[in-house]
Amino acid sequence: MINKRKVRLMTRTAMYEKHECAEDVPKSKYYKSDYVGLHMWTTAVAVTIAYVIILLLIIACNFEYFVNNLTKLNYTLLVVIMATAYAAMMIFFLLVAYFVYSYKYVEAENGIKIYQKRLHKIFLMNKEDRKRKGGLPK
Repeated sequence: MINKRKVRLMTRTAMYEKHECAEDVPKSKYYKSDYVGLHMWTTAVAVTIAYVIILLLIIACNFEYFVNNLTKLNYTLLVVIMATAYAAMMIFFLLVAYFVYSYKYVEAENGIKIYQKRLHKIFLMNKEDRKRKGGLPK
């Protein structure tokens, strides 16, 4: 007789293995702080590159203004504005990265725990089936 409960459990487990397990297993090999920290570093590098590109685009769009007012510009104020904008952009994206990658890690961790529980249930069901059928085949 086919055990419908066992079939459903095995199907759910196989679906998880096929779709999400490939993403969740590498995440589970890290500690949460290491995983989040690594992604925050990559976010910091990406934000820095993006900021430099944005700065270059602003300079390119307003190049004539900068050349005409080269001696009249208040460079102290300009540097303060640029540094403040960079710091604000960095803080915003690092906070977003922290919450996003923390959430992803916790979800992966929960998925792995559920997966392990399902595998254990399948193991126990197989063990029970073997006992009912008269032992392990040799």
